[in-house]
Amino acid sequence: MTKPSSALTTPNMKNLLWFKLAAEMGSMHAAATKLGISQPALSKGIRRLEVYTGLHLLERSAQGVLLTPAGEVLYERAKELQAWNTLFEADIQDLKNIGGALRLGIVPTLTERLLVPTLQTLLNDTKLTVKAHVQLSAALFQMLDAGNLDFVIGAYESKPPSGFQYDHLGQLNSYIVARQGHPLTKTSFTFHDLAQQQWLINPHPISVRKWVEKTLMEETHTQLQPVVEVDTTPSVLSALLANTDLITVLGESTLESTHGKGLTRLPPPAPVWALEIGLFWRRSTTFTQSMNYFRQLIHQRIHHKAITQADYHTKSGNP
Repeated sequence: MTKPSSALTTPNMKNLLWFKLAAEMGSMHAAATKLGISQPALSKGIRRLEVYTGLHLLERSAQGVLLTPAGEVLYERAKELQAWNTLFEADIQDLKNIGGALRLGIVPTLTERLLVPTLQTLLNDTKLTVKAHVQLSAALFQMLDAGNLDFVIGAYESKPPSGFQYDHLGQLNSYIVARQGHPLTKTSFTFHDLAQQQWLINPHPISVRKWVEKTLMEETHTQLQPVVEVDTTPSVLSALLANTDLITVLGESTLESTHGKGLTRLPPPAPVWALEIGLFWRRSTTFTQSMNYFRQLIHQRIHHKAITQADYHTKSGNP
């Protein structure tokens, strides 16, 4: 009895993934360099795949390589195979660790109210290893795009950052705050008064800085002149805020936490900065059991209204 051939034998899988990389990079030389092999070895591997399939897969020229019609079909199958292989390896790791590992990023203002209780449940129920990165949204989205994070709980204004899948989680309001007893808390004030204050704020191009500058420019036609700039959440300098006349922007969750001790929200006309909050992952991500469980816990936390602060308004459904 003749043993049936299979396209999923180890050599053919390797050649198929080599072919996929060459097609994506459009260059045999670049693909060989990334794989750490010689260009002739890569060419032979792809040629073996062409002989095996009986199909011409790549058009080669001095400018690089292009997919043939047959190559386009096989390229899509190669992507599916690689995604399946990624899921397979992740599931094996999940089964070994009874949970696996998660790399998470979250904005500081939601750490105490959302991440901490979620991790408490997660770590009680599993043997997960968790790497948590608490940074501003712009830095987190860069890490996610580079493949260094599995999930980001981040903030955005009117449109979410492109290139990711996401679940909409709610809306976060942030306020201009100052120490209790600050001169602006004792009398009425104008936007001109706000513009003349000593500001503690993020540097360019962080979005809260752009929002403050845009608001003050529209209302007063003056530019913001910060006294202190900090490249993370201003809450790390909450003690400085509580003991000086500096003002800044903080989310209400932060204001109600230990970081908000001695601080208060400035009343109108101080504006409110409204942001949308989402749980983001890369479009190419294949979910592991651990990732699915974490996502489920985040939604349970929100839908059960465990977060009831005025700055967090849940909305039904996903975009």
